[in-house]
Amino acid sequence: MDMQFGTVELVSFHEGDFFLGMAVTSALTSPMENGYFSADLCSPSNIQLVKVSKAVGLNDNCLLIQHHTIKTYNQAVPGLLVTVRNSKSSWRLYEMRLFVNLALIGYANSTADEWSLAGVQKDTGKLLFVERMEQWAKTVQDGVDRGLDFSKPATAFDGIEGIESIFKPRATGNRPIVARYSNSPNSSIQYTYCGVLERMINPAEEQCH
Repeated sequence: MDMQFGTVELVSFHEGDFFLGMAVTSALTSPMENGYFSADLCSPSNIQLVKVSKAVGLNDNCLLIQHHTIKTYNQAVPGLLVTVRNSKSSWRLYEMRLFVNLALIGYANSTADEWSLAGVQKDTGKLLFVERMEQWAKTVQDGVDRGLDFSKPATAFDGIEGIESIFKPRATGNRPIVARYSNSPNSSIQYTYCGVLERMINPAEEQCH
């Protein structure tokens, strides 16, 4: 049996710095015989910042959010890694991994302990950010589950907001998530998300209208 897989990798930069990275892997063939890509990512022993399991039997349906560090240009970049994995019968598989650079939302040099469940609960800003990310990721998790149905509905991902929704204020009086970019130890530039322009701006240089 020949199996084919495809992976798409996307990278987003903000003001020249790496901000978001996403990789999506999917099985491209539908073999005649039955089988499963079970990985058990949501095992009870796998303790993470956020873990949402909707697995049934051999079918994977797992969402994880965890602290993760990558290297770019020989520099360690701390971030949060969102993993959504879904597998069903007939070797159907879809896995998304999304990395968010924490330095660009004001948490440079943060450690894994600071982004553990106990650490996040001590910081209102971190807790708000994780809650928003979890809410968004759950909609992706449900969309992936719909998309792997044999009927392949074209509307599987309808209603899922863009990742930028995590950084928007959710109601009057709520403060938006703020990104702080620093290119030297003694200077920093603060950015906020502008819903009208649908991008981050420096309020000192540009108005949101």
